[in-house]
Amino acid sequence: MRNTVRLAAVLLTICVVTSGLLAFVDGLTSAQIEENAAAEASRLRGEALVGSGREVEFGEAREVGNLVCYEGTMNGKPVGTVFTAISEKGYGGPIKVIVGVDPTGEKITGVRIAEHTETPGLGANIVQVRTGEDEPWFLKQFGGLTVDRIALKPQGAIDAITAATISSTAVTDAVREGFEEFVKARTAQQGAE
Repeated sequence: MRNTVRLAAVLLTICVVTSGLLAFVDGLTSAQIEENAAAEASRLRGEALVGSGREVEFGEAREVGNLVCYEGTMNGKPVGTVFTAISEKGYGGPIKVIVGVDPTGEKITGVRIAEHTETPGLGANIVQVRTGEDEPWFLKQFGGLTVDRIALKPQGAIDAITAATISSTAVTDAVREGFEEFVKARTAQQGAE
């Protein structure tokens, strides 16, 4: 009986100390984790507007319809707007895409994947960068498209990834539906001004 009580006390002490250490480490690292996530989101927004390797500044988030949008500038000049769209129809789960739109609001400047859980070697090829290229080949197809061209071939301009039609369709639908919502909300906003 005494051994059982003693073992329970030791186990309780270990649990309390471990819990305290975990809380302490979480307190130390949570701010850095949030800062890294914000920097990554900003980098992806910039890449969706102007490609990689160039610094884009973003203002405060603003709502355009149901979308949270960021206006991007370089050297004080507008380079476009970015927003996030989500498809719940990915093969492995939701796919979160960041869509860049030119300053006129008429064409896609680029698309980046913020989050996905697609199958490696198949659906995960939505972010595959081919040798000698600097951006994912699948996402590169969206650049310069107007809303009416955002569909898989033969109806649209997008080549699907072989053996990953569900992932290809999910990304394409998220981009098109998000862009349609953006255009509709922006038109309504401009009409009200």
